[in-house]
Amino acid sequence: MANLDISAPLKELTDKIEGILALDMDDPESEAWGFLAPQVQKLLQQLGIEADEFATLFAPLSKAKADPSFNLTPDEWQHQAEGYSLSGKFGAGLLVDVVLPSDKEQYPTFKSSNLPLVVFGYDLSIGAGAGAKLPIKLLTIEASASGALDWKVKLITSVSEDKKLSSLIAKLGKTPLELFDIHKLSGNLCKHYSAFGIEGVIINQMRDLSVKGKATLGYAWSKNAAGRAVGIEANAGASFGAEYVFKGNFDLVITPTERGMRIEVNQVVDTSKGANYSLDALIKISGVDQAAKAYLEPALSELSGAAEQLKHLIDKYSSPSSWLTAQLSEHLAELADEDPSLLLSVAQNLAIGSGDGIESSIKDYVEAKLLEVLDSKHLAWISADEAEAKSLASSLLASVGLSEAVIKTLKLDKHLAKQIVKANAKLNEEIEDLADDAGAGANEELARVLQQIEGAKAKLDAAGEDITATLSELVGEWLTLYNQAASKFNATLKKLAAVEIGLSLYGAQSRTLKRGAMLSLELVQTNHAKVKRFYTDLLLGKPIDIEELRDGELSPYVANLSGWFEETYTSQSTLGLGLNLGDDFKFAQQRTLANIANAKVDSNGLLQAASSNVTLTDSSTTLQETRRTEFLGAFDVFAAIKLGAKPNIAVEIKFEDGKVMSSKELHQFLAPLNDNKLIDVLNLSAVENKFAEVLASGQAKRSRIECGVNLSKQEIDTIIATSPTRVCELTLQLLYRMCLREDEIKTIQENSNTADSIAVQLRTFADKGLSQYSPVGRMYSDLPLKVTRMLRHAEALSKVPACYQQMVSEVKTLSYSDPNSYIDIINGYNDEIIQALKYFVDARGALSGLVTETLPKSTQILLIVIATIIQRDEPILTTSISYDVGGETILL
Repeated sequence: MANLDISAPLKELTDKIEGILALDMDDPESEAWGFLAPQVQKLLQQLGIEADEFATLFAPLSKAKADPSFNLTPDEWQHQAEGYSLSGKFGAGLLVDVVLPSDKEQYPTFKSSNLPLVVFGYDLSIGAGAGAKLPIKLLTIEASASGALDWKVKLITSVSEDKKLSSLIAKLGKTPLELFDIHKLSGNLCKHYSAFGIEGVIINQMRDLSVKGKATLGYAWSKNAAGRAVGIEANAGASFGAEYVFKGNFDLVITPTERGMRIEVNQVVDTSKGANYSLDALIKISGVDQAAKAYLEPALSELSGAAEQLKHLIDKYSSPSSWLTAQLSEHLAELADEDPSLLLSVAQNLAIGSGDGIESSIKDYVEAKLLEVLDSKHLAWISADEAEAKSLASSLLASVGLSEAVIKTLKLDKHLAKQIVKANAKLNEEIEDLADDAGAGANEELARVLQQIEGAKAKLDAAGEDITATLSELVGEWLTLYNQAASKFNATLKKLAAVEIGLSLYGAQSRTLKRGAMLSLELVQTNHAKVKRFYTDLLLGKPIDIEELRDGELSPYVANLSGWFEETYTSQSTLGLGLNLGDDFKFAQQRTLANIANAKVDSNGLLQAASSNVTLTDSSTTLQETRRTEFLGAFDVFAAIKLGAKPNIAVEIKFEDGKVMSSKELHQFLAPLNDNKLIDVLNLSAVENKFAEVLASGQAKRSRIECGVNLSKQEIDTIIATSPTRVCELTLQLLYRMCLREDEIKTIQENSNTADSIAVQLRTFADKGLSQYSPVGRMYSDLPLKVTRMLRHAEALSKVPACYQQMVSEVKTLSYSDPNSYIDIINGYNDEIIQALKYFVDARGALSGLVTETLPKSTQILLIVIATIIQRDEPILTTSISYDVGGETILL
């Protein structure tokens, strides 16, 4: 390396033009690089590199622009019309990098050479976007589309130690690289000169396409009563949206071989489609705060003279916040002048940063804390007595939420006391001026301003000509009454003014397919049309047909084929309903179904991996309580084929109270589970007594119950081996016993042979139809439908164990090169499992949660079926009860 004379000039080049990275072309269509800045050209000449030679090396940029996938105008543009917009950008950059033998890990394909590598790279990027927003009366349509392409090419070369970088560039400049013709590229890559050689090419392509659309239909209505501040606003609307997203990453590593070209392909493509809708209604109450102010300060007819001055004065002093937070900046500045490190320690204590503007940051933080309390806490703040002012300041700071250390360091108690005394002096000064200006007969008008104070006029009349002291007393009394009433109103008003009563029904569906391919192959006869076509398809990121490579028309020109293909399919659907009657009065119900299927096949068509995942989640929120029931089924199908593995099946149940649940709620949730021997609480009374002690302490803030079913391999094997008939009959017995009333059971028995099994009775009853029944004193018009649903749910659940068996059996018999064939099979069974379990995976409804916390009977039945089949010695649910104290979670 000592003789490789490139390190010094490269360092200079890097310092001058940032590693020759991203030299943006002013004229991207130009095939020459004469646009380089004069100082850069001069620097290149010092290295012995002519600008024209340097430009020739990157001639493939013009080829890239000619490719059909890059048909955008190579320029930057922006266009807007009414309702429409269009934007785009084209750019290119250049990179030169020297890689020593010791650092070749970043280029593992080219580690065989002991020579240093010189990597020449260029980057071509294209982006475009379009949008439209079209309001049509009540309908608004929005659509947008965006696309981006990033094309990176790296030419990997090696250079002997006795040659300069300029010699390599000069040689390469005479033989431009042809990227889009595999035969010409082969000719270039196979050229090895005495001093250097072209080792290969790395091409990376990233594509991103997104299309979104949304249609909104809405209507708004508002109403203000005549002369009133309070108003009601109502909005109703529906929205429908759709989205398509494509993301692709395509890597090619191309190296020469004795017979042709070796290509390593890595493709990762994500395609997703989604749709959503929502139906919303919203009612908002506005103007409540203005109405309250009008109540506290009744409207007065036109005032003049001293009365007008008095009205202005009491408005000016009606809020202590404007006076007590005044001059805080000056106070902090004085402290900083005394000790510059003082504010830094406060900033660190408050964790608000310590950079520029530290005084302003502390001022804003402290002021916000003060205002928060002053808006809700009554403070008789007008006082001339310094001792009383200090007491008022201390009382206020006790509620502010600042540490004693911060209050002491910032001397806030002294500052607030000073402001209280100053405000009192200023108020009395203005009252004295007002009293001096008030003429004879002004008492009646002044008393009208102070009408909330009983006997105001009589007191002013009794004061005679000098009303200063009396007026000061009356104003102080008015301010005290006003602030006392305002402090009571504010907390409620703030919440009420922001109340929105909303109802929303929403849903969403999404489908995502992720495809991956990792192949290594050798192309021979690079001048053949089929080989050229295949290579062009690779450059464009088109899907690879493995059967054509292995057994089709391309097979004679392909050698040493190896690698794999993988696909992952994900689908998810969500349906929800929400009702909001205020911050603490919310109801919501949501159900989410998710399915993931994965398959991987090697280049010989042999299955390498296959798996299935199903998740069903039902959740509800009632006020501050949430309930959730979830089923999870994970199945490694490939491991089942090879090793006899079984699915991993779990059921999870959760009840959480944002405050703390009551003993009654705890009993409602646990008692049915305990009665059916599903939980591991041996003595429910003891648990309830212990929880009652927690409640009595008054320290618990949030409580939760979590139950889970975790099955062993042997238990899952038992479930899978259970016959559908056994599962169906057991489920029907439980539905019959737990979900029907006594009179309904009697009706069923009377219309079927009571000696038959319950399953037979239900089927007989459903088959006869409604016209056969003549019940006395009660109509049973919905009973046949109820029984029909029970039969349908039981039969669907009975097929779940068989689904896992059949999934393995069917996948095992297949032999496809395309992983999508396995995905289709797995998806079919996953959908069947989801449809069967939807009824049994249920959280307590949002509104019914007001009445009881008992787990829905359908979910209890699912748990009892599992427990009955596996016959475990102990209960199947592992239960955890916890609550929070001081931010720490404690298990009961």
